[in-house]
Amino acid sequence: MDASYPGLAERVPPAALLGYLNFSDGRPDSKFQRALNDAYGFLLERKIEQPWTVLGAWIGAQAESLHASGSSAFRDVTQARAAATLAFGPVLAAYRNHHRDLLAHQTDPALFNSFFLARSCEAVLAQGGPWDETDRIVTGAVHRLNDYVGHRPIAVLETRPQTEFYAQERLRPVPIFLRGAGPAVGPYRDLVERAIRILEQTPDDIKDDAWFDLALLDELAFDPRAYDHGHPVNRRPNYLFGEWDPHLIDGKGHFRRFVVRQAVLDALLARMAAPSPAHLDLRDPQGALLFEAAAVLSGTILMASGVCGDGPTAHDSDARLANLVPEVARYRDTFYGRLLETIGGDHGELLRAEARRLKQPFGGIRQHLNQELAKQRAAQLQNHELSILLAEMGFPDASRHYASRIPTTSARILSEIAIRQTSAEVAAANGRLTEAAGHLPEVEDLVTRGIECGALADPWNILGYQGLYPLFQSREDSTHDHRNEELIDALTRQFDLYARLLAAAAAVGEGRLRESLTKGVRKLATWWDQFAAYEVSDVPRLHGGERADAALHVARALADWSRRARTGETGAKEDIAFWRDRREGFTSPAAFAQVIEALLVQQDWRASLALLIAWLSEAARVPLEDGTASFHDLSARWLDGALAATDRDALVPRFFALLSANAEDLWHVPAVPGGSGGHGDRAYESAYEGMTYKDSADDGQEGALAGGGPAGRTEFALETAARDLEQRLAFLSAVAELWRTAARPAYVMARPAGKGLAGDSPGAWLETALQWHHDLEEFVETLHEVEVPDPSGGVDEVMEYDRRRMTKDHLTDTALDTCVEVGRAIRALAAITDGPTAASADAAPWEAAAGRVEKAVAARRSEAVRDGLPPLVRAMGREPLLFVPLSEGGRPRPILRARATLALLESLLERFPPLGLIRETYHLVRLAKSMEKNGPESGRRVSEFDRLFRIALRSVVDTLLDAAREWDRDQTAQTEPLVEVLRKIADSFLTIWVQHSQTLRLSAIEAVMDDSEWGPFRNFIKKYGRELFTAHFLTYGNVRGLLHRGVGAWLDGLTEQDAEHRPEKLLADIERGRLSRASAVQYLEVVLHTIAEHYEEYRDYNTTTTWSDYGENLYVLLDFLRLKAKYERYAWRMRPLVLAHEALCRKGLPDVAERWEKSIADFSRPLAAELMEKLAEKEAEHAVRLRTVRDRIEERFLRPLALDRL
Repeated sequence: MDASYPGLAERVPPAALLGYLNFSDGRPDSKFQRALNDAYGFLLERKIEQPWTVLGAWIGAQAESLHASGSSAFRDVTQARAAATLAFGPVLAAYRNHHRDLLAHQTDPALFNSFFLARSCEAVLAQGGPWDETDRIVTGAVHRLNDYVGHRPIAVLETRPQTEFYAQERLRPVPIFLRGAGPAVGPYRDLVERAIRILEQTPDDIKDDAWFDLALLDELAFDPRAYDHGHPVNRRPNYLFGEWDPHLIDGKGHFRRFVVRQAVLDALLARMAAPSPAHLDLRDPQGALLFEAAAVLSGTILMASGVCGDGPTAHDSDARLANLVPEVARYRDTFYGRLLETIGGDHGELLRAEARRLKQPFGGIRQHLNQELAKQRAAQLQNHELSILLAEMGFPDASRHYASRIPTTSARILSEIAIRQTSAEVAAANGRLTEAAGHLPEVEDLVTRGIECGALADPWNILGYQGLYPLFQSREDSTHDHRNEELIDALTRQFDLYARLLAAAAAVGEGRLRESLTKGVRKLATWWDQFAAYEVSDVPRLHGGERADAALHVARALADWSRRARTGETGAKEDIAFWRDRREGFTSPAAFAQVIEALLVQQDWRASLALLIAWLSEAARVPLEDGTASFHDLSARWLDGALAATDRDALVPRFFALLSANAEDLWHVPAVPGGSGGHGDRAYESAYEGMTYKDSADDGQEGALAGGGPAGRTEFALETAARDLEQRLAFLSAVAELWRTAARPAYVMARPAGKGLAGDSPGAWLETALQWHHDLEEFVETLHEVEVPDPSGGVDEVMEYDRRRMTKDHLTDTALDTCVEVGRAIRALAAITDGPTAASADAAPWEAAAGRVEKAVAARRSEAVRDGLPPLVRAMGREPLLFVPLSEGGRPRPILRARATLALLESLLERFPPLGLIRETYHLVRLAKSMEKNGPESGRRVSEFDRLFRIALRSVVDTLLDAAREWDRDQTAQTEPLVEVLRKIADSFLTIWVQHSQTLRLSAIEAVMDDSEWGPFRNFIKKYGRELFTAHFLTYGNVRGLLHRGVGAWLDGLTEQDAEHRPEKLLADIERGRLSRASAVQYLEVVLHTIAEHYEEYRDYNTTTTWSDYGENLYVLLDFLRLKAKYERYAWRMRPLVLAHEALCRKGLPDVAERWEKSIADFSRPLAAELMEKLAEKEAEHAVRLRTVRDRIEERFLRPLALDRL
């Protein structure tokens, strides 16, 4: 071996290695580590592809040579021989296999550097003899190597069998510096060596502030795991830059190993490989670039250390991340500033000039690092979404292609899960049940592997942390863990697959397959239910036992049903009796949904009706909505099918009669908990005379809490009642939609008069709908009067206030939507019964005219529509379409009136073009535009004209394109006629759109677009921003809460009490008259509204720029958003052209779409170039690049067109 590598023995005496390997018990030895590092470096210099293999063989050969020489020290080289054989071969292979998922992206040279080999040798030696027990030694060595996880919260639960990390989670960070041995040879050697030297020379006061003592650094390593930008841990400040290993602690309570991220190291090296022209002019360009990269590596280590502390007790129990971040920013800037002062010569001049230009020391390399990481994040998230989407669409190869472009394990595993589940669904749909079933164990294996290697969420933590992910020691420093939903969604789909396959196997008599599936679903349910995730209300509910029982019960029932069908034991009465006898087995929504789904596929309307009504009667015990199981969706499907059936005249009236008879409390508008309203859940003296009801509040008190008094400041009655109220409103809305579906002239004309049950006629439906509408109006008003307790002043209190306000506003919005839906049903029913269209005297004046027009539309009588349209237009002319939203203090009744008008216009605009009413559609759009002048004159108003416009234009273009298919073949062969007609229509609509755009503010930042407005606004931020715009203050919940409560009220609260983090400078200047209160309120409102509207851009600014650490720099972000607002304004004006292109692609006309796209590109090219130029100017002015803003402007208005083609 020495002959093959001459000079290796001279560089590294074999005895320096073999002495340790032959006699050590595995305790680290710096001399051995240094010698192994030198030997590895020797082989790297000669470009050996697998130096670890060669080095192990060379050491083994040297051991045999020393043994043969008769050296007394090496008479027995059994231990050295075993160590050289195992540590450099089988242990590495076993380590690779152990982490085949977690480290699949890594190359062997990146993992197995010299110091990793040293740790491998130490791990082997620590196992001790006998040295021929290879399996024991290799297994023990791999276990010893795997000693790192990093920040990874683990919930301690009584039901958890152990509180250790999963075996595949623990791995070995790759050492790149060891105390006493120096930096590891390889790509990072010079960078690490220089960074250590900089840290040695860093002033003690900075290192003290950063909790960093170089004397405690036994090892510097990099984390070989792919950095997952979608993981919730990324919200932990400076986590991207590394951490002290929280689980490697010495006897004095200090951390001893610091782990950096490989992505940071590679980004720094990338800049060294591409020097700028300014660096090339220096005497030592590479030396200068190396120093800058090492400076930033040192700075990031100090930043990360400040968050971790030097031990578990560094930060006391009161420490919060919001308080740590400003301190880290302060000493970071001090570090870079002082370091810059020490640099002389031409390099120092270059860096100081750069600092003046970029407004921060070492700005070039720091911005490069932030931008590289931002690009990685964007590419990773985009490719991940694409891989999942393609997997669900059934394109496995394309999905794997995009997943392979992402190094993260989670992306690969989630895409493989989706691929197999989609494959199973396709196979099942085509009757290949055995093939479909074969994919299910593969999915479960992937889920288990994903959890155990940390790629998927730990299901124990769902219950332990209530769906959150702790970032720090305090609960408030926790964030939502979206990976929980990813895991639950995948498992929900898995249970759905089991149910589908079990039902199919039962229906065709596949007994053996059914038995296998039964074992599989029970095993999966037992495994999942041990985590009790279904007890956590903040994540989707998935109870494995319920799902399994439901699937098995359905399978048994369907097997019996199929057997009856084969033997001829069928009949209407017998069918209903069959399902009634098995009703007790339906104990979950999934059970009902699965069997109803199967019966609907078989078009068994009577049996499926019986089960729907049985489910409804059990609503108090079995929810009507649970994940994918939906009573409302199945009812709508049943009605669509039944209306087409030959016996619809018997089925449909009975369906509605049974709904009213079995819905109990659901059939009535609920009462408002804590409200003063009084209609309650009263019994109706109409078509449902004699029916009984229950108190919907279900709170132990009778009535609707009239006179109960307001809730206390610390209580909020809607919090506990919100879920029930939302479900009840959803039921009313669903029934109204069913009425509207059934209100078809053809059906009603065929309906025999004077027969049937109470509640089975359109007249009875209309009477109930009118009562509901009246009661819903009362409900909304009462709900609006419920007061949300005011916050006491602090940020946390404001966030709590915002959460409660959102609960109330969401319920109010839901009630308003329900009221609108009931109103639509009233008009549809009135059109076929000639009944009244309004329940109250203050109804909209257009109700009667609208009923006549809708009746004509339903009968597809175009001339009757034209005759009825003028009275409707006159009646609607003065109606308002704009309204003040609830979040801005709007009242429910004006909002309801506007939404009802919008709903009517939507319906007409969608249905007019297919009747040939193109001109009428255009005039209705113009009417809607003019009606916006009737809205409230002040306050922030909501316009939904854009939605009406989209509906109208899409319907007109679709009608045109459908008609074009019937043109003469020679004419359609040429795209020009179609393009010309399309252009005329688009131009006509575009005129209205541009007029509308001129009256609309797309973003709050447009209030300061002019330089005359921007200057004072920017100065306000510069002067007062530091104490105002902290990261804690700008959390999304606090921003929304302040906007709803009112900035003025918040300022008044600050002056009246000792609030948390008072902006003393701002308050003092207002008090002394240096700043008017009105100006302060105005500027604060612009800032907060803009942040709320562009929170993703704010997050980008906050995570990728150092400017964000100081609130007075917030104007930088807002200046970029001014430019983005210009882009959005242009894009908004081109929206009609884009909608037409979308229709062309949807209708399968690629040639016409291509011509249309070219015309848009020609039109938008100068605008896009101008905006790109201005973006470059702003990036140079502020020395900042925001990926979210740049990505949007780089779309050049053409990205939506590309998506349309896809």
